[in-house]
Amino acid sequence: MSFQKGAATFRVFSAEKPIGQEIQDSLKVKAYRKLDPSQVEAIITDVTRGVSLVGNGTAIDQLDFNYGGNLYFAIRKRESVVNPTIIKEYLNYLIDKEIRESGYVPKGKRKKELKEMAIELAKDQKILKMFGTRVAIVPNTKFVVMDITSLSKLDDIQEILEKVIPNNKLRLLDPDTLYNLVTQKETGQYTSLTINDLIVANGIGADFLTWLWAVSDTDKLPNNLKVSACGDLTFRCDSSSKGPMVTRMTKGTPEGGEPAAAFNDGKKISAATFRICKGAEVYEVTLDESLLFNKFKQVFQQDEASEDSDDGEKTEKVKKNPQDDFADRMIAIRSISDIVVDLFKMFVSMQAENQKLVDSWLKNKWGVGA
Repeated sequence: MSFQKGAATFRVFSAEKPIGQEIQDSLKVKAYRKLDPSQVEAIITDVTRGVSLVGNGTAIDQLDFNYGGNLYFAIRKRESVVNPTIIKEYLNYLIDKEIRESGYVPKGKRKKELKEMAIELAKDQKILKMFGTRVAIVPNTKFVVMDITSLSKLDDIQEILEKVIPNNKLRLLDPDTLYNLVTQKETGQYTSLTINDLIVANGIGADFLTWLWAVSDTDKLPNNLKVSACGDLTFRCDSSSKGPMVTRMTKGTPEGGEPAAAFNDGKKISAATFRICKGAEVYEVTLDESLLFNKFKQVFQQDEASEDSDDGEKTEKVKKNPQDDFADRMIAIRSISDIVVDLFKMFVSMQAENQKLVDSWLKNKWGVGA
């Protein structure tokens, strides 16, 4: 439920056409299908309101997928699966029985046979496995977000998405798609940045994140925008000839010899935590090279739980209605999404000077190539 509370994790999509309240009818058709517990190997995919994957209590024709002024629903998948705990218990029983009867501890092929026997014994003892993907849409816009981390999950829900958002097409705004949209060129025409005169990591997303850290230390950003690396970093390369293919640095502001060592090997950033300030807006987010927004939060300058009264004493704030809070979170999610897309457009527009900018930053800040 990352859209409703806590740090949010999401990917951004753009629809071909604005999406309005007309999709409510399509959502209702796919909403709250019944699952017969007696069905064997049952897999049911349907739609619920975004706030919960369970419950209904409302006539389908009266369902409302509005929440905090936004369209908010979940694509739910339920599956009847053999209880893994029961399988484990049967296996423990069979191993114990084997030891008592033979005096030997089963290993290798025999242990595998016992595991298959345990699965067979447990086959009629099933549990319901349920998970969902939440989708939020700002009505009458093309802006869509989903709490998807793995892109394989998108393939699983694509069919039902096409039914609940009919006659429209969603595009994932990843670096390759954005590059195509901004330049009208194929990604094969993109020229990779070199790091310490090496290209050991390819990918537009890794170049963008490396450039973003570099440009944050210059005066190239708009006056009302500040970006700084403020937490975890992951570097990568495509070849193990330069040491570990992935280098992770956690906790605190990234500095010292570790980033310099990674850059000396030609590695690029594949994920980084940034603090982004635009005017009065202050956000923190971990971006990866596929443009997954992870651990996103709005940073407030004042304690959210209280505020100063006229006489200087602390007074409790009135708690927000959950829908109002959701509306505010969606405003922040859309804002950070727009900022990152604008930064990517800037990255593309500066292609001719990006190599020089990054080289200068590597030399002056990290001593790379000096």
